[in-house]
Amino acid sequence: MHLLGQAKKNASFADKKAFVLSEGARFKSFTPILTVGAETLYGRDLNYYMFLLQFDKYTSSKPLTDADVDKGLSELIYYSLILQKAQELDLVTLDSSFYNSNTKDFTKRNEIVSQMIPLVSERFVDRAEGEVIAIWFQNNFVPVSPESGREIAKRKIDELYSRLTSGELTMQDAGKLIAEDQEIIEKVDPAAVGNAYESFVAEKDGIPVFVLDYLNDAVFSLGEGQFSTVLTMTLPEDEELYGDLSGQDLAYLIIKVNKRTLGEYSSTEEYFNKLPQESKQDGDVVINIKRGK
Repeated sequence: MHLLGQAKKNASFADKKAFVLSEGARFKSFTPILTVGAETLYGRDLNYYMFLLQFDKYTSSKPLTDADVDKGLSELIYYSLILQKAQELDLVTLDSSFYNSNTKDFTKRNEIVSQMIPLVSERFVDRAEGEVIAIWFQNNFVPVSPESGREIAKRKIDELYSRLTSGELTMQDAGKLIAEDQEIIEKVDPAAVGNAYESFVAEKDGIPVFVLDYLNDAVFSLGEGQFSTVLTMTLPEDEELYGDLSGQDLAYLIIKVNKRTLGEYSSTEEYFNKLPQESKQDGDVVINIKRGK
């Protein structure tokens, strides 16, 4: 059944908008979902922008894909950053009628965002600072099969995810546990010490953090202090580029974003100077697909 129901099919835009802002929409409207700088964003923010920007997918009876939701979250975060930077530049005064409220006027917010984007976006770029942990399991030089290694890796990463999201561990703690786990080193990834943890600085539409676009998209779908789900690194089907690894799952990883800002555009040299030292060693990616192979 269509999400808005047959009775809603011919309803006015105002009625449809009212429905997606209610507690009965896809995401719980009055539940905080993420923080961007000084603004808390709610389920109704995501409902509204998914409805506005991805109407057919949002109102379909089919489940939304992670990629669909990531796209909606990315836009949501970007608009918040635009507003906050605009206030910092004395271009607008933010108030609860359209900002940092779960009863905001979205029409007013859209009008102001539209006015501010041209004034801000030419000077500033969306930037994310964060961390990633990974367990690689597609390795040949281990005494177990890749499938057995995958099972071990999934069990370990799921345990770490629970401890991370409960606040028991930091990302650095989790990375250290992976790097020192003898079962992982002996049976899953002999290069775990180098593969387990990285910190990163990412600029949207700039030099990528990951070699795979969907992982870069995941970074920019996260608010401050937010974790991704457990993600699978899967190479595209391209035998010419990836050989026997074409289409293969390589690793499980978890991304955490610690800070989201709009910063001035960096030159390539400036960009690399911002990277933590451990990330510079690998050039332009945080996880190098050749490591541990």
